[in-house]
Amino acid sequence: MKLKTRVVILAFCTFVAFKSQANDISGIWSSNDYQCPSGTFHNERFRIEKIGTVFVAVKLSGDSCVPTGAVTFFWDTNSNICRFVLGTLTVPASTLSSQCTINVIDSQNIAVDGISFTKENSLPAATAEAGTVSSDLDIHMPSLDYKTLLGTENIWIDLKYTRLNAEGKHSWELKNFGVNQ
Repeated sequence: MKLKTRVVILAFCTFVAFKSQANDISGIWSSNDYQCPSGTFHNERFRIEKIGTVFVAVKLSGDSCVPTGAVTFFWDTNSNICRFVLGTLTVPASTLSSQCTINVIDSQNIAVDGISFTKENSLPAATAEAGTVSSDLDIHMPSLDYKTLLGTENIWIDLKYTRLNAEGKHSWELKNFGVNQ
């Protein structure tokens, strides 16, 4: 009896891993479930882009806690690590993050820590090139649109993975950057 139970559990784990890798959640998503501060709901939009095995969500319309242009969460499908960026009214989009769980419901719906997101059907073309994440979690992004008060510049950046601290929070530092010509 124990052998059968182990076989069933192994088959279930394999199916979940295969399903996660098969789902590409890249695109524009929206939700009415964001709260900032707690109890005040906002309609939020963000773009999810895949860089290697990592999906990165950047806000297209933000709030006072995590503003437009900030990373709101990332999910490494290889290690199944999901991190939500935290912010408050006094410290928006801080360096703090919390572990999260992501549930790919279907091609049009996902949930991150219980917050429901719906994929928008008309996606504008992405202008940035795909980046890379090395085995030591360093990140290279060859093309990003950097919005300033004077306009938009196309830049590249290299981020060096620094550590996983005692609370299980990941951090990177800016290693190098430049303007693409």
